[in-house]
Amino acid sequence: MSDHESGDEEEVKKLEADPENAKSPKRSSRLLAAKKFLASRTAETKVGRTAIEHFIGPEGITVLECLDEAAKLKDGDKKAKWVRTWILKFAMKGKIMADEGFLTLENSLHALDPVIFLTRKMLAALEMPKESLTPAKTSETVSSLVANFSRVRDLLGQIVEPYMTEKNHTHLKELFLYIGSNEFVTMLMFDEKAAKSKAKMAAALRTLLKFKLEEEEAIAKAGSE
Repeated sequence: MSDHESGDEEEVKKLEADPENAKSPKRSSRLLAAKKFLASRTAETKVGRTAIEHFIGPEGITVLECLDEAAKLKDGDKKAKWVRTWILKFAMKGKIMADEGFLTLENSLHALDPVIFLTRKMLAALEMPKESLTPAKTSETVSSLVANFSRVRDLLGQIVEPYMTEKNHTHLKELFLYIGSNEFVTMLMFDEKAAKSKAKMAAALRTLLKFKLEEEEAIAKAGSE
Protein backbone atom coordinates (compact mmCIF):
# COMPACT_ATOMS: atom_id res chain seq x y z
CA MET A 1 0.00 0.00 0.00
CA SER A 2 1.39 3.40 -0.98
CA ASP A 3 1.75 6.39 1.31
CA HIS A 4 -1.09 8.01 -0.65
CA GLU A 5 -3.52 5.15 0.00
CA SER A 6 -2.60 4.60 3.64
CA GLY A 7 -2.95 8.33 4.32
CA ASP A 8 -6.39 8.38 2.70
CA GLU A 9 -7.64 5.42 4.72
CA GLU A 10 -6.36 6.96 7.95
CA GLU A 11 -8.22 10.18 7.16
CA VAL A 12 -11.49 8.39 6.47
CA LYS A 13 -11.16 6.52 9.78
CA LYS A 14 -10.44 9.82 11.52
CA LEU A 15 -13.59 11.38 10.07
CA GLU A 16 -15.73 8.32 10.86
CA ALA A 17 -14.48 8.28 14.44
CA ASP A 18 -15.60 11.88 15.03
CA PRO A 19 -18.73 11.82 17.27
CA GLU A 20 -20.26 14.64 15.23
CA ASN A 21 -20.16 12.47 12.12
CA ALA A 22 -21.64 9.44 13.86
CA LYS A 23 -24.81 11.38 14.72
CA SER A 24 -26.10 11.34 11.16
CA PRO A 25 -26.80 8.14 9.13
CA LYS A 26 -26.82 10.32 6.03
CA ARG A 27 -23.39 11.67 6.93
CA SER A 28 -22.10 8.12 7.50
CA SER A 29 -23.31 6.94 4.10
CA ARG A 30 -21.72 9.95 2.47
CA LEU A 31 -18.46 9.22 4.25
CA LEU A 32 -18.58 5.70 2.82
CA ALA A 33 -18.95 7.21 -0.64
CA ALA A 34 -15.99 9.48 0.10
CA LYS A 35 -13.95 6.44 1.16
CA LYS A 36 -14.68 4.74 -2.15
CA PHE A 37 -13.87 7.94 -4.00
CA LEU A 38 -10.55 8.31 -2.21
CA ALA A 39 -9.68 4.64 -2.74
CA SER A 40 -10.36 4.85 -6.46
CA ARG A 41 -7.21 6.92 -6.96
CA THR A 42 -8.77 8.87 -9.81
CA ALA A 43 -7.01 12.18 -9.18
CA GLU A 44 -4.85 11.98 -12.31
CA THR A 45 -7.37 10.23 -14.55
CA LYS A 46 -9.67 12.03 -16.98
CA VAL A 47 -12.66 11.36 -14.71
CA GLY A 48 -10.78 12.60 -11.65
CA ARG A 49 -9.53 15.74 -13.37
CA THR A 50 -13.08 16.50 -14.53
CA ALA A 51 -14.38 16.20 -10.96
CA ILE A 52 -11.55 18.39 -9.68
CA GLU A 53 -12.07 20.96 -12.45
CA HIS A 54 -15.67 21.36 -11.26
CA PHE A 55 -14.25 22.22 -7.85
CA ILE A 56 -11.32 24.50 -8.75
CA GLY A 57 -12.50 25.58 -12.20
CA PRO A 58 -10.67 25.67 -15.56
CA GLU A 59 -8.50 28.54 -14.32
CA GLY A 60 -7.38 26.38 -11.40
CA ILE A 61 -6.40 23.66 -13.85
CA THR A 62 -4.43 26.21 -15.89
CA VAL A 63 -2.56 27.34 -12.77
CA LEU A 64 -1.83 23.69 -11.99
CA GLU A 65 -0.44 23.16 -15.49
CA CYS A 66 1.78 26.25 -15.16
CA LEU A 67 3.16 25.06 -11.82
CA ASP A 68 3.78 21.66 -13.40
CA GLU A 69 5.64 23.26 -16.33
CA ALA A 70 7.74 25.45 -14.03
CA ALA A 71 8.67 22.47 -11.84
CA LYS A 72 9.67 20.53 -14.94
CA LEU A 73 11.89 23.38 -16.12
CA LYS A 74 13.47 23.77 -12.70
CA ASP A 75 13.83 20.19 -11.46
CA GLY A 76 12.75 17.77 -14.19
CA ASP A 77 9.86 15.42 -14.89
CA LYS A 78 9.97 13.56 -11.57
CA LYS A 79 9.54 16.70 -9.50
CA ALA A 80 6.86 18.03 -11.84
CA LYS A 81 4.91 14.78 -11.39
CA TRP A 82 5.25 15.12 -7.60
CA VAL A 83 3.88 18.67 -7.73
CA ARG A 84 1.02 17.71 -10.05
CA THR A 85 0.09 14.60 -8.06
CA TRP A 86 -0.10 16.35 -4.70
CA ILE A 87 -1.97 19.39 -6.00
CA LEU A 88 -4.56 17.12 -7.60
CA LYS A 89 -4.70 15.00 -4.47
CA PHE A 90 -5.29 17.98 -2.19
CA ALA A 91 -7.81 19.45 -4.63
CA MET A 92 -9.72 16.18 -4.44
CA LYS A 93 -9.52 16.17 -0.65
CA GLY A 94 -10.78 19.75 -0.59
CA LYS A 95 -13.71 18.84 -2.80
CA ILE A 96 -14.66 15.92 -0.57
CA MET A 97 -14.34 17.98 2.62
CA ALA A 98 -16.50 20.72 1.09
CA ASP A 99 -19.10 18.23 -0.17
CA GLU A 100 -19.23 16.55 3.23
CA GLY A 101 -19.64 19.82 5.08
CA PHE A 102 -16.24 19.84 6.80
CA LEU A 103 -15.08 22.95 4.92
CA THR A 104 -17.57 25.77 5.42
CA LEU A 105 -17.65 29.54 5.18
CA GLU A 106 -17.52 29.65 8.97
CA ASN A 107 -14.23 27.76 9.28
CA SER A 108 -12.47 28.89 6.12
CA LEU A 109 -13.66 32.40 5.17
CA HIS A 110 -10.84 34.01 7.17
CA ALA A 111 -8.34 32.56 4.67
CA LEU A 112 -10.02 34.21 1.68
CA ASP A 113 -8.43 37.65 1.97
CA PRO A 114 -4.85 36.31 2.33
CA VAL A 115 -5.40 34.02 -0.67
CA ILE A 116 -6.77 36.90 -2.75
CA PHE A 117 -3.87 39.11 -1.64
CA LEU A 118 -1.35 36.44 -2.67
CA THR A 119 -3.14 36.06 -6.01
CA ARG A 120 -2.95 39.80 -6.61
CA LYS A 121 0.75 39.85 -5.73
CA MET A 122 1.40 36.97 -8.12
CA LEU A 123 -0.48 38.67 -10.95
CA ALA A 124 1.38 41.94 -10.36
CA ALA A 125 4.71 40.09 -10.47
CA LEU A 126 3.78 38.21 -13.65
CA GLU A 127 2.82 41.45 -15.38
CA MET A 128 5.77 43.58 -14.26
CA PRO A 129 7.35 45.31 -17.27
CA LYS A 130 10.85 44.14 -18.07
CA GLU A 131 12.32 47.60 -17.66
CA SER A 132 11.28 47.65 -14.00
CA LEU A 133 12.93 44.32 -13.17
CA THR A 134 16.02 45.58 -11.43
CA PRO A 135 17.82 43.06 -9.19
CA ALA A 136 16.61 44.95 -6.11
CA LYS A 137 12.96 45.00 -7.30
CA THR A 138 13.06 41.34 -8.27
CA SER A 139 14.51 40.37 -4.89
CA GLU A 140 11.92 42.47 -3.04
CA THR A 141 9.05 40.96 -5.05
CA VAL A 142 10.24 37.38 -4.55
CA SER A 143 10.70 37.91 -0.79
CA SER A 144 7.18 39.33 -0.51
CA LEU A 145 5.65 36.43 -2.45
CA VAL A 146 7.53 33.86 -0.36
CA ALA A 147 6.25 35.48 2.84
CA ASN A 148 2.68 35.46 1.55
CA PHE A 149 2.94 31.83 0.41
CA SER A 150 4.06 31.01 3.95
CA ARG A 151 1.10 32.84 5.46
CA VAL A 152 -1.41 31.07 3.20
CA ARG A 153 0.27 27.71 3.90
CA ASP A 154 -0.12 28.21 7.64
CA LEU A 155 -3.77 29.30 7.35
CA LEU A 156 -4.77 26.42 5.09
CA GLY A 157 -2.86 23.99 7.27
CA GLN A 158 -4.81 25.13 10.33
CA ILE A 159 -8.13 24.77 8.50
CA VAL A 160 -7.60 21.22 7.21
CA GLU A 161 -5.49 19.86 10.09
CA PRO A 162 -8.49 18.40 12.01
CA TYR A 163 -9.48 16.35 8.95
CA MET A 164 -6.08 15.26 7.69
CA THR A 165 -3.50 12.77 8.91
CA GLU A 166 -0.16 14.05 10.13
CA LYS A 167 1.51 12.39 7.14
CA ASN A 168 -0.64 14.20 4.58
CA HIS A 169 -0.47 17.43 6.56
CA THR A 170 3.32 17.16 6.22
CA HIS A 171 2.98 16.60 2.47
CA LEU A 172 0.83 19.74 2.22
CA LYS A 173 3.52 21.73 4.02
CA GLU A 174 6.22 20.29 1.76
CA LEU A 175 4.23 21.22 -1.34
CA PHE A 176 3.88 24.83 -0.21
CA LEU A 177 7.52 25.00 0.84
CA TYR A 178 8.47 23.96 -2.70
CA ILE A 179 6.14 26.16 -4.76
CA GLY A 180 6.63 29.01 -2.30
CA SER A 181 10.42 28.80 -2.22
CA ASN A 182 12.70 31.61 -3.42
CA GLU A 183 14.04 29.44 -6.22
CA PHE A 184 10.67 28.27 -7.55
CA VAL A 185 9.02 31.69 -7.32
CA THR A 186 11.97 33.24 -9.15
CA MET A 187 11.72 30.62 -11.91
CA LEU A 188 7.95 30.98 -12.27
CA MET A 189 7.79 34.76 -12.17
CA PHE A 190 10.97 35.98 -13.82
CA ASP A 191 12.76 33.27 -15.82
CA GLU A 192 12.42 33.77 -19.56
CA LYS A 193 12.27 29.99 -20.04
CA ALA A 194 8.90 30.08 -18.28
CA ALA A 195 7.51 32.90 -20.47
CA LYS A 196 4.67 30.82 -21.95
CA SER A 197 3.64 29.56 -18.52
CA LYS A 198 3.75 33.12 -17.17
CA ALA A 199 1.35 34.37 -19.86
CA LYS A 200 -1.10 31.52 -19.27
CA MET A 201 -0.98 31.90 -15.51
CA ALA A 202 -1.47 35.67 -15.68
CA ALA A 203 -4.61 35.20 -17.80
CA ALA A 204 -5.95 32.58 -15.37
CA LEU A 205 -5.22 34.71 -12.31
CA ARG A 206 -6.96 37.72 -13.87
CA THR A 207 -10.07 35.61 -14.34
CA LEU A 208 -9.85 34.20 -10.82
CA LEU A 209 -9.50 37.67 -9.33
CA LYS A 210 -12.50 38.95 -11.28
CA PHE A 211 -14.61 36.14 -9.88
CA LYS A 212 -13.35 36.64 -6.32
CA LEU A 213 -13.87 40.39 -6.37
CA GLU A 214 -17.42 39.95 -7.66
CA GLU A 215 -17.99 37.35 -4.94
CA GLU A 216 -16.69 39.74 -2.26
CA GLU A 217 -18.98 42.48 -3.57
CA ALA A 218 -22.00 40.15 -3.48
CA ILE A 219 -21.21 39.03 0.08
CA ALA A 220 -20.82 42.64 1.23
CA LYS A 221 -24.09 43.63 -0.44
CA ALA A 222 -25.95 40.70 1.13
CA GLY A 223 -24.59 41.64 4.55
CA SER A 224 -25.85 45.20 4.27
CA GLU A 225 -29.41 44.27 3.36
